[in-house]
Amino acid sequence: MTHQPDENLTYKDNSQPLRMFQQVWKKRSQIFKNVIHHINFLSIEKKIKFGYLTSVAVVMSGSLTGIAIGDFWQNHANSERIKLRGERILLSKLRSDTISLQVVAAFPPSLQKVRNFQQAKTTAIQRITRNKKLLNQISNQTIILSNQSFQVLFDKHQDTHLEFLQNLEFLLNKIEPKSLGTKQITLIKDDFNKLNESAVIQETEDFINQLVNAIEVAEKQEEKAESNLKKVMILRIIIIFLSISASIILVYLFVIYTSKNVSLPVTAIINVTQQAIKKQDFSLKVPESNTTDLAKLANYINQMLYQLKTLSEVQKNAQVSADSANQAKSKFLANMSHELRTPLNGILGYAQILSRSENITEEQRHGIKTIYQCGFHLLSLINDILDLSKLESQKLELELVDFHLPSFIQGVVEICRVKAEQKGIDFIYEPQINLPIGITTDKKRLRQILINLLSNAIKFTNAGCVKLKVQVSNSKLPSNALIHFTIVDTGVGMSTEQMENIFLPLNRL
Repeated sequence: MTHQPDENLTYKDNSQPLRMFQQVWKKRSQIFKNVIHHINFLSIEKKIKFGYLTSVAVVMSGSLTGIAIGDFWQNHANSERIKLRGERILLSKLRSDTISLQVVAAFPPSLQKVRNFQQAKTTAIQRITRNKKLLNQISNQTIILSNQSFQVLFDKHQDTHLEFLQNLEFLLNKIEPKSLGTKQITLIKDDFNKLNESAVIQETEDFINQLVNAIEVAEKQEEKAESNLKKVMILRIIIIFLSISASIILVYLFVIYTSKNVSLPVTAIINVTQQAIKKQDFSLKVPESNTTDLAKLANYINQMLYQLKTLSEVQKNAQVSADSANQAKSKFLANMSHELRTPLNGILGYAQILSRSENITEEQRHGIKTIYQCGFHLLSLINDILDLSKLESQKLELELVDFHLPSFIQGVVEICRVKAEQKGIDFIYEPQINLPIGITTDKKRLRQILINLLSNAIKFTNAGCVKLKVQVSNSKLPSNALIHFTIVDTGVGMSTEQMENIFLPLNRL
């Protein structure tokens, strides 16, 4: 016999709550990720504002939450204390009223007077009414006692105590204080004696004794509630402190997260730029950032690095070309050095040989000397041009030497007089009488300047003459003298612009 499954039997799926929890967790995780995503794409200014507002909100919410929780438990403990105190007062009043009513039920001699009885009756009726009301409230659960033993006590003695109150109220209402006499008092005493001898009085006394125990329990509970309230007040302070501390920690973590979110891209930019400058490697790139402002900054820096890389490559290519040109120039100058110096040295050598010959006239000897001076000047110029180190550094240093000034000037005059005679103009040299014989300066540079200026004057003078005046001005120190070279010609002259440009490098008129 095979067992057939019951189609009406349903099975409970215990994994459904787990799946619901997973779905809720996924939704909340997705919301959190979306929030973080939007925060990352905020600008730096908005991130700072958002961080500030979030920090303030977290601190305030954490503090208020701690205060609310602390106040809740403090109010709860205080309510419990107030309730227990109310129960203790209620039990004490019930016991006091019951004892007072027992005294009235005993009908002592002090109450047998009309005035005293009237006052005792009024008070007793009020207490009876109050006790009956209290018993009804407890019975109807309008008043709920915190201690279950109190409720059991009232449930046990409620009926007998209520019967005692009703019997006593009946006797008191039956008595008219104005008609109290000896006979009337005797009858009343008999009625009260019957009440005192009944079982209700015994139950009432037992109720009073148990009320004493209940009051002691209520007092202990009240003391415990007072102690709990003090503990809760301390706990409230601890909760507030912990909530504020937790808020501060959360704010600190949030600030760290926000600052890292801003500082890490900035640090990456700084590192990349430092490496690019230090290693001259402009192929580096700044990593992209989620922050809008930093993403723009990274993009601009990457573009700048790309442009610097391009310029660097162009500069390297230009440097290679310049190096090639320098090598070609050096090679050319080295070849020209040999080509120029060889014939020039030959000219100077033959000029020296001819000057030593005894078969030439004085005028021929003077011409040969002029040839030698011109060649020697040309050789010094070639040496300057072929000095690669000075040429490449664009600096020719002055070489101060001592030389004889009159013969130096005479050599320059002889060179330039030849050019003037070839052009058919006069060359006049007017030296001052008291010129110094020896001076210290760069002889080669001074010769070059004078020859260039005189050559220009001769070049632009077609008729007339070119005059060179040399004068010296007095100086406070005998060893220092200021020599003035003045060149005057009868040529076309120079404009103001030409005079301003005359001493510029590589400038020709």
